[in-house]
Amino acid sequence: MWDISCKRNGHGIQEWPDGCKYEGEFINNLKHGDGVFTWTNGESYKGSFFKDYRHGKGTYSWPDGSKYTGKFYLNRKEGYGVQVFSDGSTFQGLYHAGERFGPGVMTYPDGRQDLGLWHREKLLQMCSTMEDGFSLEHFPEYMTRRLEKDLKQPLFPVDVESRADRGHYVSDLCLLEDEDHFILPPEIERYSTDSDHLPIPRRLRRELDLHFFGTSEISTESLSIAVPLQQRLNAHIQRHRFEAETLDWDVAAVLNLNRAQFGPKGPLELNSERLIMEASRGECRNVYRILRDGEIHPNVSDAKGHTALIAATVYCHDDVINMLLDNGADVNKLNAEGMSALAVCMLLYYPLQSLHETLAEKVPRNISPEPQIKPLEDVAHESSPDPVTETARDEREPVTSETNQTNPRLEPENLEAHGKINDNETVVQLDELNTSEEIDKNTDLIRKETLLELENEQNIRSQSVQVLDDLVPVGCVSWKEAIKEEDLESSVRSDDPDFNSACSMLSFQIEVTEEILQKSAEILSLTQTLSPTDTQETVRRIALLKTEHRKRWATVELLLERGADPNSSTVPVPVIFLAIKAAHVNSVRRLLECGARTDIPLPPEQKGLYPLHIAAGLLGAEGPEITELLLHALADPNHKALDQNEVFQLDQVFEDPHVCQFSDAHVQFSQEGGRTALHVACQRDSEYTNARDVVALLLSHCASPNEVWSGHSPLSLAIASGNHLAVDELLSAGADVNLPLTRHIGSALCALTNINYDHEQQPRNHVKLLDKLVKAGADVLMPVMVCDGRRCTMGTVVDYAHITFQQNRRMSRTPYHALSKHERHVYNARRQLLGLMGDLMRQTASRGQEEQGQDEFGVSPSERSVYSRSAVTSSLLNSPESISRMSCNKQRAHRKWRFCEECGRSVGVHLTACSRCHEVYYCSNTCRGRSWEQRHREKCVRLPVVNGKSNSGRIEPNRPRSSSSPKDAKANPIHPSISPEIQEYDPNENYSFI
Repeated sequence: MWDISCKRNGHGIQEWPDGCKYEGEFINNLKHGDGVFTWTNGESYKGSFFKDYRHGKGTYSWPDGSKYTGKFYLNRKEGYGVQVFSDGSTFQGLYHAGERFGPGVMTYPDGRQDLGLWHREKLLQMCSTMEDGFSLEHFPEYMTRRLEKDLKQPLFPVDVESRADRGHYVSDLCLLEDEDHFILPPEIERYSTDSDHLPIPRRLRRELDLHFFGTSEISTESLSIAVPLQQRLNAHIQRHRFEAETLDWDVAAVLNLNRAQFGPKGPLELNSERLIMEASRGECRNVYRILRDGEIHPNVSDAKGHTALIAATVYCHDDVINMLLDNGADVNKLNAEGMSALAVCMLLYYPLQSLHETLAEKVPRNISPEPQIKPLEDVAHESSPDPVTETARDEREPVTSETNQTNPRLEPENLEAHGKINDNETVVQLDELNTSEEIDKNTDLIRKETLLELENEQNIRSQSVQVLDDLVPVGCVSWKEAIKEEDLESSVRSDDPDFNSACSMLSFQIEVTEEILQKSAEILSLTQTLSPTDTQETVRRIALLKTEHRKRWATVELLLERGADPNSSTVPVPVIFLAIKAAHVNSVRRLLECGARTDIPLPPEQKGLYPLHIAAGLLGAEGPEITELLLHALADPNHKALDQNEVFQLDQVFEDPHVCQFSDAHVQFSQEGGRTALHVACQRDSEYTNARDVVALLLSHCASPNEVWSGHSPLSLAIASGNHLAVDELLSAGADVNLPLTRHIGSALCALTNINYDHEQQPRNHVKLLDKLVKAGADVLMPVMVCDGRRCTMGTVVDYAHITFQQNRRMSRTPYHALSKHERHVYNARRQLLGLMGDLMRQTASRGQEEQGQDEFGVSPSERSVYSRSAVTSSLLNSPESISRMSCNKQRAHRKWRFCEECGRSVGVHLTACSRCHEVYYCSNTCRGRSWEQRHREKCVRLPVVNGKSNSGRIEPNRPRSSSSPKDAKANPIHPSISPEIQEYDPNENYSFI
């Protein structure tokens, strides 16, 4: 059918001068629809076409009888198909861009089958499992920390492109979504079908996907080459998952790596297994012969992802590693558990005993140890271990009884009975008598040797020697050390005088210490001539462990030099975490030089900690060094962990969720979050110098000192831990000493006064810390939350200090003589601190009153000079009107702020004004008497009597004054010419109990 524009549409035949021929459907002069295309060399294609492309289902045949039946995408094999070869072999599997890429089965004429995951013409992953392959299951201590979903590789590719690349990629997508003529010339498909070099516009891509899949929701865009091969393979399998349901062979079995229902292994599987086996043995020549033919993929793995590279890495065969990498092995290929060769080598290099559990990783537990006291009768029947052999008695009794049954003559009574000869017995034969005498001699000899061995064992004790290599614990070696005794020679002296000159090394007083063993082993390990068979001596065993450990580090160096990515594997943890937890400075430096990232956290199950959190909690001098390395590698010191719901260990004893939810409208609390590295460093309760260095490093790299975790700021944590050095660093860096803290912590001053934090063997120097905080601007009048049980109110730090002290019933309720020596020391320090806090309260209130005036600040003006005898007397005598004005201001001040003049408490107590001056308040008779004797006697002034009426009556708080009060006097001022009657006070009168 021909249209007006001379473009063919419908069914037709087209022939070319070179002999090619097409017979099928046309649209706009393009091959579109079903048709048959034949080439001059005998090849032919019969199937679907789309705009001159072989696109869709079809069959491609070759002259030699080979044939492919499946789908095509832009002239290339795509999706599941069947390839039949001329020799009778058949491949059924998944294709991508004309090559095998995914699950497939290669069946040979003899019935053998190679199956697994394919990459091009080579097998990439088998369905069988190699014996003795590396698996994380051999390390249960790591398996318990990871969930099952975390031990599997992700099905979809991760985003590995940088932000800049993504920005260009997004701009390209926007450009592709524009009109087609901005990308390609109009009607370019009429004269060019080069899909390999020309871009495919998004509109055309959607049309191609719709024709191929039947829907445009599935995209066939190729992933970046930066995405690992295994993840690209998984994404391709996921894209064609619906096609697998219509096939006549079991794709699911291959994807599940189940080989039970298939035939015998083919040549590719056998050679692949042989490659992995030879690599584990270190046979470099055999590995080269297998790879030389080019039929085996260097990255081939078993069902668990165990590759030849990982096998060679486990046994430190560096020559095999170089051979595999030279032949194209992927140094960053992951096994089924998500571990690379570098991760495997690092895991083996750092045994579990070399990894330190830092403060940030510890899970807080409320442990209440109860002594397991057993009844006396149960203890009596238990077997006690032998101090030498550490073997229980009940374990040795069966051996002893068996010996007694076999050799009854060893017992003394049996020997005596055997020595007696009955005269009435018949005469035995001579040979039988000689045999009996020989047995007796042998028995005596065995008995002497046994006693000698037991005596020697008692003089030897076995201990374990820890082997260190570059400060990394490698393992332990048992060492039998002789006990010093003056008469040690007697234990090896023979009873036979002919052998008195025979002496062994035990006969000489040679002291072999552990230090000598370590030095000797260190020198011996440098010779590199040790073999596993020559490890009988303790020194050689130690040297062998050191040599093997250094050899593994050489393998780590080799992998890093050959391009191993420290960030490719996060199972069980990123490799930089292992180096940090082992406090291995050189390893951390090497990993950072190779691009190890510092912004990859642990999974949420492990609190989401960052490398800087671990380094900040490391003990020893390595902690500051590693912290500095991480900070120089641009680690963010303000990264927060995922432990925002965790409670500080010292606060768990009185944690109450109802109290934590309390809030006051007048106090704005900081938003809580996870713990930062600065919190971890300030939380450390040991090695204060190293902790101070870590704090200084973090602050010098712009770490925020005012973040709140579990109600604590870094400053309050440093105060709670008693680290004065860290407090100095925080204060010099501008930490807010008046930062409101949540979870009833209050403020930094409250953390200082909290008696629950006085748990260390060396109590905190409260006076010194208080002086530092006050000089830094700590406000003792700052409102804080004070809680007693579930009753909460707003008070001051003085109230907080008294409440927390009263909550510790052991300290506050126990008589002083019943306290221990340490408890008395804590009690005295606490009483001293409470006294200082009361003094600070009075000084701060007086200072604030002087600055703001009596109308704005409501504390007692007893500290000011106006309350001196001469000043008050002269003011009262000269100006009666000023008396009423002063009294009015004092009343207004009392309504705003009142506290005990002696202890400083303001809430939780009943305050009573001084019965004489009504200017100060007391919470008890004890405080009243103590304040009168120490300070108030010189400041207290009896109020004047105006119009013959005295104002010395008690003024109840929040109760209106009488008509003769100064307030009424101010309302009805007295004429200046009338001098009021003033009652002077008697200096000799005792007013302490008024």
